[in-house]
Amino acid sequence: MNSITIVIYKIFLYSGIFAWDVVLSLGNLIRFKRPVGRVTPEGYPGYGGYWPEYMEPKEGDSCSSCPALNAMTNHGSCSFVPRFAAFMLNKSYNKDTSDLEELDLHNSIEHDAPLTR
Repeated sequence: MNSITIVIYKIFLYSGIFAWDVVLSLGNLIRFKRPVGRVTPEGYPGYGGYWPEYMEPKEGDSCSSCPALNAMTNHGSCSFVPRFAAFMLNKSYNKDTSDLEELDLHNSIEHDAPLTR
């Protein structure tokens, strides 16, 4: 793909992700509330309040400046991030390798005013 095609593709992808987030947010405001313990579907991490066991990071493991991303990774519940991260880093999910440290691009995940600190 040439550079103009990639730019157009990214514009549509990011616009689609933003629109999907807006639809989900508005849907959560008007949809009936689910009872406690029934928010996560059966078979997914968190169902019934049971989360995957914490895995202590080993020496040489990569970490991000985002505490939430590190927590999801340490509990094995980080499923969509690898594909999206590869796209964000202009890498191929199937052919290239990357680690959480590479996501520390300024104004990407790492920024001047993190919401969790």
